Amino acid sequence: MKRWVRLTVWAIASAAIVIGYASIAIPSAAEIVRPRTGGQLYAQRVVTLQAGQLYSQISPSTFVEQWQTASQQPTYEQWQTLLAYEAAAMAARQGHSPLTVLVGDSLYLWLPHEQLAGDRLWLNQSISGETTAHVVRRLAQFATVRPSTVYVMAGVNDLKNGVDASVTVSNLELIAQRLKVQHPQSRIVVLGVLPTRLPTVPPPLVAQVNGQLAIALRRRGVEFVDLQPVFGDSQGLLRTDLTTDGLHLSPQGYSLLVSYLR
Repeated sequence: MKRWVRLTVWAIASAAIVIGYASIAIPSAAEIVRPRTGGQLYAQRVVTLQAGQLYSQISPSTFVEQWQTASQQPTYEQWQTLLAYEAAAMAARQGHSPLTVLVGDSLYLWLPHEQLAGDRLWLNQSISGETTAHVVRRLAQFATVRPSTVYVMAGVNDLKNGVDASVTVSNLELIAQRLKVQHPQSRIVVLGVLPTRLPTVPPPLVAQVNGQLAIALRRRGVEFVDLQPVFGDSQGLLRTDLTTDGLHLSPQGYSLLVSYLR
């Protein structure tokens, strides 16, 4: 009980930071209304926790009156705190239901959860801008949940920021190792770095990282899925129909990604 009291107090305080409560007309059912900014998404998830619900089980427009006016971007620390509380809420409510955890950066953070399979629970533990080094440091935040599968996809921010490919591979190998220890009964799956259309992340670099990952992870008994051939065009760049800006995914891109999370 004390945990939920602290959660309610924290959620109210956090919501007050980023949420405006202006009266907004809820759009018709024919329209898809979903958070478009990090501040809106964070606000929606805070309010969802405050209401005692799981974010992965709500529709995209839930609590629209509370989150649509959110303007302030949450800090990295606020995102970390939110994810820790979401993991605690999931651990308390999971019961015997199968659970899949997603761990990564903005590519996972913005994955439309309503497209995910409804035969299990989902916990999205991703933060925009994350590097593999960031992920290594926060795996313990969801140690109390009991996932049947954990999907990891990170590394593109490393390459974009100039991190050496060997460091990215080493960190992803460490993430997989720690997850195997933390969740020994879980299936651990690492998805390869997706191609981009950014000059700083050329196809040969992505191929180098994924090639090294395939060897390192399979040697340790961890599943690896290289998505570069599927998401890449004839030049190895991210297909234009699958992206909004050369890095992030379009609705078509997410539909394709979701097909590999089943």
